[in-house]
Amino acid sequence: MPSTSAILNKALRELVVPILHDGGFEQVDARNAWSWRKDCILVLRIEAMGSYRADITGWPPGSVSVSLGAYYTFMPRRAGQIKLGKDKRLVPSEPDCHLRASLNRISVKPRRPRSLINDAERRRKDIWWVERDGSNAADVASDIAAALSKQGMKWFAAASDLNSAFRLVERERDCFVKFALAAMLAKRARNKTGWKEYYALAAKEAKRIDENPDPSSWYEISVFPL
Repeated sequence: MPSTSAILNKALRELVVPILHDGGFEQVDARNAWSWRKDCILVLRIEAMGSYRADITGWPPGSVSVSLGAYYTFMPRRAGQIKLGKDKRLVPSEPDCHLRASLNRISVKPRRPRSLINDAERRRKDIWWVERDGSNAADVASDIAAALSKQGMKWFAAASDLNSAFRLVERERDCFVKFALAAMLAKRARNKTGWKEYYALAAKEAKRIDENPDPSSWYEISVFPL
């Protein structure tokens, strides 16, 4: 009998992969996709909950979340930090991305929400409940496809346009990472006003952190809500 993962992968290939191909993604499998654009690489990852998190939260282990990312190729990086594909192109993972987001469910809800341990888990909209026997795989894949069409492609379009990406970053909480990324996006987009403003803020924040180190000031840019 096929595993839950194999059953869901089949449904994802039928319903989600065509949307990614139509959206310009060149390297695609059931759970991962990449698209190489002028200034960035767009990434999609569909990740299973896994047994450990399932035991803690109450979600079935095959339940999935869908993460989106944009990796800006003009940003400084250490040699070897991002792996290269066979064609020598950068192939970043979703956690490597400078700007990140997640999809939310549209219509499919947990079938047995009472099994979820706390209210926070029951309120989550960024996880798709997948039955252990894969019996609802088609419904899950269909809802992911709808979310990708309605939410994800809009986000990818914004993230791949430097001026739009700059505006997304401006909406984040103030921190050094926000200031530095906004400055680099503005510089690449030849937005002199934005570059000067955020370079100054990044420099000021870097000095403040150096004088009074606080790890909480260095958190990654948060997931952009769709």
